[in-house]
Formats: sequence, C-alpha cells, structure tokens
Amino acid sequence: MSIRMLPNAARLTVLGSGWSETDLESGDAFTEGGNIYEDIAGDLGYDLGDDLDWDYIAGDDADFDDFIYTDEEGNIFTDEDLWDMSEDEVSNLDTWIPEDHLVGISDRLAEVANNDSKFAQYNIEKSVLNKLFGGPTTIEGTVVTSGSDRPHAYYPPVFYIQRSSNNATLFLNTSFAHVDAEGDPISVSHEFLSVRPNDSRPVYWSDCTTHFWDNILPAEYQSYPISYICWQCMYGPFKDALLQTNEGTITTGMILKGNALYTTMTVNGVTYYKLHSVVIK
Repeated sequence: MSIRMLPNAARLTVLGSGWSETDLESGDAFTEGGNIYEDIAGDLGYDLGDDLDWDYIAGDDADFDDFIYTDEEGNIFTDEDLWDMSEDEVSNLDTWIPEDHLVGISDRLAEVANNDSKFAQYNIEKSVLNKLFGGPTTIEGTVVTSGSDRPHAYYPPVFYIQRSSNNATLFLNTSFAHVDAEGDPISVSHEFLSVRPNDSRPVYWSDCTTHFWDNILPAEYQSYPISYICWQCMYGPFKDALLQTNEGTITTGMILKGNALYTTMTVNGVTYYKLHSVVIK
C-alpha cells in the first residue's frame, strides 16, 4: 500500500503536554482509508454518527492501490500517476472502485452496523438527555426514610437521575464515594462501555433512596440499563458514535443484483464503480 498526500487525506498527530499537563492531539482529519469508507457509507445510505471513528472501521488492511481515477476527458490514471499531479489536478479526478473492493467495504459496513445495533436500541436524543439529570450535588435530597444513617453524602459531587419518586441513581465519569451519615460506604458500581474497542469510557453509578426533584425518568426509558442512560448523559447520545441502517440503506446483495445503479466501466476485464454515482433502481 502506498501513502499519498492528497488534500484532506492525511492525518498528522503530535502528542505532548501543555500548561495543564494534559495530552494534546493535533489533526482531526481521517486518513485516506477512513475518508473512503465514510464516502461509501454515505453513498449506500447509512445513517452516519457525527463522531464515528472511520479509521477504526476501515482498519489497517485497507488497500486502495487498485483504484483508478479519471479526468473530465476520460483519461485513466493509476495510483502511481497521482504523484506527478498537483493538488488541484488530483482534487478534480473521479474515483473508481474495483467491484471486489466495493463489496468488501459494503460487507464491512454491514458488520459494523449490525454490531452497533446493540447500542442503537438504547439511544436517547440530546434534547431528552438534557432533561433527565440534575446536579452536581454532595448530599442527598429530601430524606424519605428515617434512621440515624441519613442523610447520605457523595464525594466528589455527583449527578443524579430520579428513577422513581423515592429512588435516584447517582452517577459520574470517575470513581466516587457514597456514604451514610456515619461515614459507612455504600456500594458504587462501574462499567467501561466500549462503543468501539479502541474507545472505552467509564461510568460509575449508585442507587440512593431519596428524592431530589419531581423530574421522574420517563416510562419509555425505565427498561434501559441505567449505566447506558448515565453514560449518554455524560458523553452524549450513542447514535453520535454509531453506524446505522435504515429503510433506504443499500446492501451488498442490491449492488450485485444491479439494484444499486452505480456508474460503472470495465477496464482490463475488471468492473469499476464510480464513487458518488449510485442511485437506487
């Protein structure tokens, strides 16, 4: 596989520390593989999250040496020809994908979307998430049970979701202490959710018999895993990081049956599909 410095197709990453001693990463563009997968997913009608890791989806084995390119006059260029062209010349070329590459990418996208459905079924829209939780707080709300162990305290400050009138879930993106009035600890659960294997984010939560407010978790979300709800409250809707199918998504079978009408041409016995030219029959 060759490396081509095409416009918007290279990523430079520089790791270091700033005044805050936090890691810094420069460069937010995807590699060529990521860009190709994103383009084809758009062509095939997938629903694309705003924060999808296209480089991970493309993987390390993505190989585009067999692609060909054409200009307005129909001249055909190969991967090696691009080295002698200017950026403007390259940006005006059309990209053509061999059939086996397109089928392989389509199959990979279908696999990812199928795996992502685990989280997609629990997605909560951002406008709803903003109304589900309150805080931060270091002490329980209205005490609804009597006893010398009240009120409970939390540190560092936590957020909360009122699951019923007398029960709330506390949550945070880092470990926290939930203790009674005598300082005895109460169980805190945790989970590291991986929407992508290379991106694991923590959520910590604990239940507390108390009443913070009257904003009860709506019935349609009561069956959702509470860790999934808390996670989205902190990091945003699952769908931002997911690839999803819909009624209009084009499958590999549709491509091979000719129901997805790409512009095609045959060169040396190989069928090529023109990127961004698909229509549904």
